[in-house]
Amino acid sequence: MKPIFGVVVITAVLFIAMAGVVSPLRPSVPALQFTFSEAAFNSVIAAWPPDGIERFRTHLVIDFAFLVSYGVLGWLLSVRTRLFAQWSPAAKMRMAVCLPFAAGADAIENLLHFFLVSGAGTTPSLIYLLAGIVATLKWLLIAIFMINAAWSLLLGRSR
Repeated sequence: MKPIFGVVVITAVLFIAMAGVVSPLRPSVPALQFTFSEAAFNSVIAAWPPDGIERFRTHLVIDFAFLVSYGVLGWLLSVRTRLFAQWSPAAKMRMAVCLPFAAGADAIENLLHFFLVSGAGTTPSLIYLLAGIVATLKWLLIAIFMINAAWSLLLGRSR
């Protein structure tokens, strides 16, 4: 359980650091993540303060470490704890890969968003759409894990 506790602490510290960096950004980073077009993307970043893009870039650097930590945490919670003990081996394995796959999608999203804020010139509209789709997939996988973990905890307590 000690390795899991260490990963929990690292994940929490990284999340707090990331949230602190982007807290002045309105609309928030998740609002940017759910954009699917250049116009929507640009409307979000246009509303940010003058240092908004730099804050966003800093957040991306922290987020790369954070996504590794939450991916590892999801795997460890699934295979090294009794969280999904009552589940079939196949279902337990699906939960074990859920957050690592979300982390992979998060990494792709970060790379796309880093490119989109780099000022590299004309960007195909497909890149904005792809970034929104990948971000949505990430959030969907995180939600699936969280809902199933909560459900599993509730089932375990009702016995």
